[in-house]
Amino acid sequence: MNKSCPRVSFEFEHTFLPPVYILVFIVGLVANGWGLKSLLHNSKKLKIINVFFFNLGLADILYLLTLPFLVVYYFMGQ
Repeated sequence: MNKSCPRVSFEFEHTFLPPVYILVFIVGLVANGWGLKSLLHNSKKLKIINVFFFNLGLADILYLLTLPFLVVYYFMGQ
């Protein structure tokens, strides 16, 4: 009973992740920019919850700016 396991392809991440990261980058940048714009536009007083959401949106945008580097990394096959 000598059964061999099927070979595992590690090319999946190099074909699947770059388009997903590109989509997340575009949608995330637009959505966070829109959210921050509306937060700053409709904020009469600087309440603590507005500061929290502003910091959250800003941190998310800073993370989104790293996604193009991951796309290049996976396109290069590293």
